[in-house]
Amino acid sequence: MTLKSVNVLSVVNSKSKISTQIIDGKEHIVINDVVPIVDDIVMNGIFYPADEINKSYMTLNDNLMPLDHPRINNEHVSALNPQAINNFYIGAWGRNVRKSNDKVLMDAYIDRKFAESTEKGRMLVNRLDDMMSGKNTTPIHVSTGLTYTPDNQSGTSKGKRYKSIARNMKFDHVAILPDKQGAATPDDGVGIFVNSNGEKSPIENVSLIECSEDSISNVISKTIKEVLSVFKFNQKEEENLMKEKNLTSSKCCRY
Repeated sequence: MTLKSVNVLSVVNSKSKISTQIIDGKEHIVINDVVPIVDDIVMNGIFYPADEINKSYMTLNDNLMPLDHPRINNEHVSALNPQAINNFYIGAWGRNVRKSNDKVLMDAYIDRKFAESTEKGRMLVNRLDDMMSGKNTTPIHVSTGLTYTPDNQSGTSKGKRYKSIARNMKFDHVAILPDKQGAATPDDGVGIFVNSNGEKSPIENVSLIECSEDSISNVISKTIKEVLSVFKFNQKEEENLMKEKNLTSSKCCRY
């Protein structure tokens, strides 16, 4: 049976979603409403149906959240790989996984003290502190690492054509990419993922941001605003020309 892997890019773009909380007597930074996946979305020609997502999205609960997608010897590996934990874990994990309409939501918890004990963790904590203070409001990207079995059926979902359906999804981790978008965009191409059983599968990178209906709506909204802006400008120009014409006409009449 063919197994495929995919990294799904999403984004945290609001400092209001970031807060602090004391857990087990230690301060944790909490990022609310992280979106790992959306129902019935089509990304790179692959359809992710709601019924398949509903079977597996709860496996995201208590999953590790490494800094970047773990790699060993240039191969993507499970976040549960011991070497991956040693090299990429920064005290972050996902919790409170839930559904809200068509979106899967989760909260990210980062143990500040643990994170600050590692170089990568310190970078993330500094980045989140800057975001909370308003010093740097550039969005933070997250990328969901999952595997699925392709079902080669074609169709249409939300107005987009697909050539295959993702079945038997298994969520491995959600990587945090504080200042690095390129590693999880479609432009990054194809690689190899090695799961916890040592099985290898091709991996591709897709963007939830680019494929979501929200982004399309934003583009349409922006376009409408631009058109209206131009229309209002032209309308104002016409009114000014009419005033000048009436003024000229009035002067002529005085003679």
